[in-house]
Amino acid sequence: MKHLSDAELQAYLDRDPAQLREETEAHLHACAHCRANLAAYRRLYGGLKDETGFLLSANFADAVAAKIAKRGDRKADFLEIGLIVAALISGVAAVLYFFEPGDVFKTLLQQGIAGISDLMRSIPLLQGSSLHILLFTAAILALVGILDKMIFQFRQR
Repeated sequence: MKHLSDAELQAYLDRDPAQLREETEAHLHACAHCRANLAAYRRLYGGLKDETGFLLSANFADAVAAKIAKRGDRKADFLEIGLIVAALISGVAAVLYFFEPGDVFKTLLQQGIAGISDLMRSIPLLQGSSLHILLFTAAILALVGILDKMIFQFRQR
């Protein structure tokens, strides 16, 4: 006599329409081994129905995502702030190197932004070598980029 397989016993308990119920029931009536296996599967199915598992709170995923985002943002914030401070110091140092601070502020107050171009033409370093122009331009662009990041991107957070 061939015993019923685990898949056949599970299909019988699941009331699978493809399962030949009459043949399975006839075999179970005649075979004590398969009846014992079926009883074990019934106990297992009953235990699985009673098992609730563990439940998570409704906002569990949001809470975990918020903690992950906070940890990631903290490192990024320190890096961004450090880069902003370094760029500001570099920009201020470049301006102080090329100009006397009193001249810059006095020109801004008296003539506005247009007066700065005259002040820049008077710098001897900018008249002779293009390398100094490139370095000065890079410092100004870095300063503008940092100010842009500080003003506009921090507002969006």
